[in-house]
Amino acid sequence: MALRVNDAPYAPASSDIIGVMSETVNMRSRIERALDKVRPALRADGGDARVVECDETSGRVSIEMLGACGGCPLSQLDFVYAIETLIRREVPEVRDIVSV
Repeated sequence: MALRVNDAPYAPASSDIIGVMSETVNMRSRIERALDKVRPALRADGGDARVVECDETSGRVSIEMLGACGGCPLSQLDFVYAIETLIRREVPEVRDIVSV
């Protein structure tokens, strides 16, 4: 049976489908995608970052700096200027980002 709207066949536009798909992607996945944008620069210096905790209810995210980034004094600059800014832009429902 075909879906009908007002007695006419309904064919969703691709933008309708994409909108529904993006709504079903969870917050952690979107944070990981945002981190993937900065990971090449982190890995070039022997480091990385990982999501330790992601609470979708409170909007709190914990990120751990790994490898060379874990002990580097400049990692806090990377965290604030690259990672935190990017996550806030890409996943606006994140309210609190903590480095652990």
